[in-house]
Amino acid sequence: MNSSWRKQYLEDPPGPMAKAYSKLFYDETLKDYLIHFAAALDDNAMILDFDCSGCSFWKYLRECGIKVIGISGNKCKSIKLSDRGIKVLHMPFNEISFIGIFGGFLLLYVPNYLPPDTNLEILHKAHLALRIGGKGLIALEIEDSHSASTAALKELSKKYPVLEGERIINEKYRFIPTLNSVKNLIRLSEFHLMKYSVKAGKAFFLVRK
Repeated sequence: MNSSWRKQYLEDPPGPMAKAYSKLFYDETLKDYLIHFAAALDDNAMILDFDCSGCSFWKYLRECGIKVIGISGNKCKSIKLSDRGIKVLHMPFNEISFIGIFGGFLLLYVPNYLPPDTNLEILHKAHLALRIGGKGLIALEIEDSHSASTAALKELSKKYPVLEGERIINEKYRFIPTLNSVKNLIRLSEFHLMKYSVKAGKAFFLVRK
């Protein structure tokens, strides 16, 4: 699936603090889900944050007694916090090999910048990394049936073999799936969907191993 055109647009995907989607972190629904996520974790839990995507909330998580391991494939653009309970590891997602040591994970808006097979691989890595009963919080933009994105997909497919949800927006790769596509990714990665909400073209999922 990773054909040459995808690689071209994925050479330098934006980090978690990029202007492209930093504004999305101020959504009240996401804050509500994060509070729910933190409350569902065991005391002194340690979580895995893919691409340091939840770094805007690390201070809050530490106040809740949660330890954070951020995984960043690129130079992490996160605000550095002098806290022994926070550590950033620089490694590609495909090199993650934790097994059964984390109480939870965060994957916030990162899926919109990666192709579906990479998203599925990340979810599989998260499933392996979590203890039984571990929780995950996933947030991403989804297909808005009232937008012109369907037309954009048809235009893109004239030039390239594409999968549902793949877009080129402002010369950058984007993956904007349907709600059912996200549910399918969650099911294929063997997580149980506990709760989800859709608001203004964004979807929020709380999952459990």
